[in-house]
Amino acid sequence: FKAEGVNFRGSFHAPYTILSSSIDYSSVPQMALLVGIAVGLIASSPGVKVFGEEKLVYNREAASGHNRLAYYTGKTLSTLPRMVVANVHFTAAFLLLGTPRIAWPAAFCANLVYFWCVYGLAAMVSMLARREDGPLLAVMASLIVGVLNGMSPTLTTVRGWRLEWLWRALPGTWLAEAYFEKNVGGWGGLYDVADASEASGYRLGKFGWDCVVLAIVGGIYRVLAFGLMRAVSQRGKG
Repeated sequence: FKAEGVNFRGSFHAPYTILSSSIDYSSVPQMALLVGIAVGLIASSPGVKVFGEEKLVYNREAASGHNRLAYYTGKTLSTLPRMVVANVHFTAAFLLLGTPRIAWPAAFCANLVYFWCVYGLAAMVSMLARREDGPLLAVMASLIVGVLNGMSPTLTTVRGWRLEWLWRALPGTWLAEAYFEKNVGGWGGLYDVADASEASGYRLGKFGWDCVVLAIVGGIYRVLAFGLMRAVSQRGKG
């Protein structure tokens, strides 16, 4: 591994700034980008299959008078063990090969809520796409939300475009900010991490809030997916 486990280099605090070597503010966002892409590839296709292959079952249950929300909630909760197991395998391999500074519990939590988001996004896609097209479209959608994470262009740049709200509306940005906090925040005694935060646009000290927002975004995706399921079912009856 060429970086030898070092994924961040900043400028030293004054008066030692002149002794700083070349700065590296992009490795951690790039790491988060690769994590987002990997989780998207892992989780999008299984997420589509949760509902994509059971539309006929849902229509039959709904026609029989069963509660639609209970069916949807049960199917959603049944995916949680799969997400946890997949995340354990992914996080273990990632920490072993990528050697990031982030600790195992923090990486596990951040990756898990991102799995939650990708499954929710895939559920939305499965309501709109045909069964044979759903997995591919879900992969494409997960790649889009993973790439728009503030690495390139940076959040500072898009803030100048007055489009930061768009990046903040996607889960990839919150995942990258969580990784930035846990991989960069601990270097405050040696480097000027405030300058790194200002240059990249990521906020420090917001790891818990980043994970909460990811959980909220995943929940919003599922609410929208349920609405789409109801709308598609009613249109089919019409």
